[in-house]
Amino acid sequence: MINAEIRESIARLETYHVENTDAEIIVNANESNLPLPEEVLSELTDKMQKFAFNRYPQMQAEDLCAQLAAAFGLQAQNVIIGNGSSELLRIACQVFGGSGKKIMVPVPSFSMYCVYVQLSDSEVCPYYLDADGYIDKKALLQTAAEVKPSLLILCNPNNPTGNYNALTDITEIAAAAACPVIIDEAYIEFSGQASITEVLAEYDNIICLRTFSKAYGLAGMRCGYGLGAAELIGTMKKAMLPYGVNGYTLMTAGAVYVHKGAYAARINETVAQREQLADCLRQLGFKVFPSAANFVTFYAEGVMAARLAARYKTEYSRDSGDDRMNSGKFIFVKLQESGILVRDYSENKNLRGCLRISIGLPAENARIAAAIKRLCGDV
Repeated sequence: MINAEIRESIARLETYHVENTDAEIIVNANESNLPLPEEVLSELTDKMQKFAFNRYPQMQAEDLCAQLAAAFGLQAQNVIIGNGSSELLRIACQVFGGSGKKIMVPVPSFSMYCVYVQLSDSEVCPYYLDADGYIDKKALLQTAAEVKPSLLILCNPNNPTGNYNALTDITEIAAAAACPVIIDEAYIEFSGQASITEVLAEYDNIICLRTFSKAYGLAGMRCGYGLGAAELIGTMKKAMLPYGVNGYTLMTAGAVYVHKGAYAARINETVAQREQLADCLRQLGFKVFPSAANFVTFYAEGVMAARLAARYKTEYSRDSGDDRMNSGKFIFVKLQESGILVRDYSENKNLRGCLRISIGLPAENARIAAAIKRLCGDV
């Protein structure tokens, strides 16, 4: 056996896990269940005939940078492209973090924030959202004053609770921060609310991250982008691999953005379906977080949680010792048995009993709602 010495920050990491099983309805990863619009597919079909598979892609995705810069009224030097916004998050932690430095992350939120902080040998400094999933601005700023982070990460709308925090609160936090501030807007297209990009030019410490994976349905292509002050973006580009984003992804993202108007109706439909599902869950008695994203997160409480938990213990002979956790696990397992895969956060101590359902096709959403109604009717 080779004696491989592993960096402590790597050894301490837990493997990222998402439920991955065959299901008729897959709504666990906040993907779009819709195919690409016909106009995008048509353009890609034409471009593929001439695509130079034998050539390296552009060094730093210059054409897509210019395309996005024009859309946001910026210069190409204000834009960076990565393999999903997740790669840019990792690079930001690597560039602005390091041994002895602290990075503040929201909790509960995207679990990979903590992983990227650890990978950069930085210290994870959590700030906790309130009971409804919103940023507690006063508490956050107090924590920042105490820990003096080298990087602050905000998620707006937040994943997995879906909360949108007012732009005035976000800008007040950024203005008070003495470090770069990442604002992760992966779900902003579904919010119908103001984006930090509207005031980006007023701040020299903000990096806004966006993705093509959610509203634009390109999760399989892995393409994200960052917008911000040229100094910060330029520093991040130093840590990018040359030819880091493959040419086919860049070609596809460019075609999608040319036709981004074709996505407006489907985004509106997703929002309408989200509100319909959220209303259904509330009427059944669930606690539902106020979502501005393409998903709904909810949990059972009180009598309903106790009854669902009792059925879980009876039918599966399992018991976590917590009614909320048991009730969430029971719904998850029952939906899975019905061919429906949702995201299970029920055993997360900061999201006890929670399940997250990505918005699928209308028929899929109706089937999910019906399945949950049946479960509630049986208790």
